[in-house]
Amino acid sequence: MLAIVFIIALLVVSSPASSSAIPQAHERRWSRPVVTIDNGPISGIHLESFDQDVFLGIPFAVPPTGENGLRFSNPVAYSESFPGTGHDGSAYSYSCPQYGPFAVGVGAPANQSEDCLTLNVVRPSGSFDENLPVLVWIYGGGYTAGATSDPVYNLSYIVQESANMGKPIIAVSMNYRTAIFGFIASQEVVDSGNSNLGLKDQRLALHWVKKHIGAFGGDCNKITIWGESAGAYSVGLQVLAYGGKQSGLFRGAIYESGTALATYQDIDHYQPLYDAIVNATDCSSSPNTLQCLRTLPYETIYNVSATYGFTPIIDGDFIPDWPSNLLETGQFDTDVANLIGANTDEGSATFFGWSGLNTDNEMISFLSNSTVTGLNISSGLAAQLVTAYSSDSLDGVPFGFVNEGINLTALGQLYRKSASIAGDLFIIAPRRYQCEVASYRGAKVYSYRFDQTPYIVPGFILGSLPLNPTHYSEISFVFGNPENLTDPYESYLGPSSNGNQALSSKMMRSWISFVAELDPNHDTLGETWPDYGYGPINMVFRDDGCYTEADDFRAIGIKLLNDHPKELLH
Repeated sequence: MLAIVFIIALLVVSSPASSSAIPQAHERRWSRPVVTIDNGPISGIHLESFDQDVFLGIPFAVPPTGENGLRFSNPVAYSESFPGTGHDGSAYSYSCPQYGPFAVGVGAPANQSEDCLTLNVVRPSGSFDENLPVLVWIYGGGYTAGATSDPVYNLSYIVQESANMGKPIIAVSMNYRTAIFGFIASQEVVDSGNSNLGLKDQRLALHWVKKHIGAFGGDCNKITIWGESAGAYSVGLQVLAYGGKQSGLFRGAIYESGTALATYQDIDHYQPLYDAIVNATDCSSSPNTLQCLRTLPYETIYNVSATYGFTPIIDGDFIPDWPSNLLETGQFDTDVANLIGANTDEGSATFFGWSGLNTDNEMISFLSNSTVTGLNISSGLAAQLVTAYSSDSLDGVPFGFVNEGINLTALGQLYRKSASIAGDLFIIAPRRYQCEVASYRGAKVYSYRFDQTPYIVPGFILGSLPLNPTHYSEISFVFGNPENLTDPYESYLGPSSNGNQALSSKMMRSWISFVAELDPNHDTLGETWPDYGYGPINMVFRDDGCYTEADDFRAIGIKLLNDHPKELLH
């Protein structure tokens, strides 16, 4: 994905590394919109084609850099007065440091910076009788990458749709630290109280929204958080944060292809990675290795940590226990309403599905190898899983493809079975588990299955497989991006003749209705979407008609997965 680009018809403007000019088509020639918060005035820009006011790159935390000693430290709220005449909100900030195929600006570190903890606000122009509900986006990217400046995450279309349907909302997006900068983990880190920094960045941004969104016309009591993939896992962890005891920041949560359950690790897993980085940076002789890492040049940390993957850990603080235990015992915010879903072929994503397996015995051996999978599956449980899923070469992921001349067995004779297990393990079974547990605890829950073949999916997600409703496929539909933004990793709807834009409108309207009323039903959906608590039902999204289904497919396999959270997902 390109880091920060000019797009004439979209909400994408220049980064601090490029020209500060604003596309003339979107300037408010008579004045710029101004909002004043405790820190001072914020000058935004007006997008004439959307009739929206946009405020970009607003700092919510003191830059957590090596220069000021706040690297690898809990975020500190930005409390200073804006310099000069106030904050210039006409451009996105830099992206946080990131790595891997999800990264924005890979190979272009100039577009990345430790000084990145900012957020953006998009609101419809005009006056309204009351404050507007607020939708807060948390990007995905495997906890290694992601940025609010990614053109795919342009919030203008969903805000425009909300105005068109008479339920206007305000949308917010936040940058948070990823990879080692956001999730460095070790005994030293936990003992110092500085674990899960990326999640705490998100939390501080939510406190900012709660405190300041009223100045933009938002209702601080009607906030919904929203994420996909690692962003959805983040949403789940925000609902579980501190055992659900520090709530009140939001009333709704939207999870796309992720829940509170994932392959989280504890300190023992990450300590060797931390020690390797300490040794590689000559910090091993320091009496305080974490402080030594804080003082190193940014480039040193960035380069030496590129091969090390850090993600959230069970720290006894922000995440006080394994999420499965927290859910099972009701230690989460049960007052939050939930919209939770997954895509039909989640397991076909290159980073989920397992290839090269040709026999049941090979699959059992693979699944029970914790060194390879990072899971704790016994050979007995692996054998049960292999038996529970179909071995029919024409069945499994991608579920909609029978043959069509595509040689899926090139990925292994049992690829479709292995991808089915992987998709259920990482995404679909946890989605069902969290729906069941949240409903049982009295929370409002709506569940969906996205079953539409998209117009395009980034190659690093799909690999050589045919187009199918894989991981990330719904993104262009919920953001309503109609066209290619010249980005090779882009996902967009394509021409209106393919039906995607009509389905996108239905999905956006469900998300908007949920933000506004905590109920995703609306006039154009076509069928009533029931609360999961009245019976396990999914809304299925397809361009040939949305419909409800019983959430009981692959019952034996998914129950087997959900009955063993300690061995599988935590």
